[in-house]
Amino acid sequence: MAEELKKKNPKAYAQMEAHKLARREAALAVWVPEDIKHQWSFDYDWDGNKSEIILKAVDRQDDGALIKKWEARLGKDKYKDPSNEYDRLSKIFDDKSYDVVFEDPSQGKDIKLPVTIKFMKGKNAKESFELYYV
Repeated sequence: MAEELKKKNPKAYAQMEAHKLARREAALAVWVPEDIKHQWSFDYDWDGNKSEIILKAVDRQDDGALIKKWEARLGKDKYKDPSNEYDRLSKIFDDKSYDVVFEDPSQGKDIKLPVTIKFMKGKNAKESFELYYV
């Protein structure tokens, strides 16, 4: 799959590899009533076969045990040109001047609700995404 992209579109392949190296993982520690520390992380990727942006969020206990994970796939149903949108969004995702806010309506409970991730500058959300439990 990656080799195909490398041959067909070397520029897109190079960008994908660069983004993998520069991947931004934003972690946020949240305390819930049971005093279990949670580590949230955000990641993104490109699915060249389906022309989709993949957004992922994971909630783990401080010992590394997986609690929940969410995902959103943004393709042609969301964006006219997902590839260009991936390039635009990756600049925001990789920009460390943005605050990443995770909004989990379940508040750490074992409820499978969507989570919202916002990329903020001050009080303004530049981008906001809803990810679904997987």
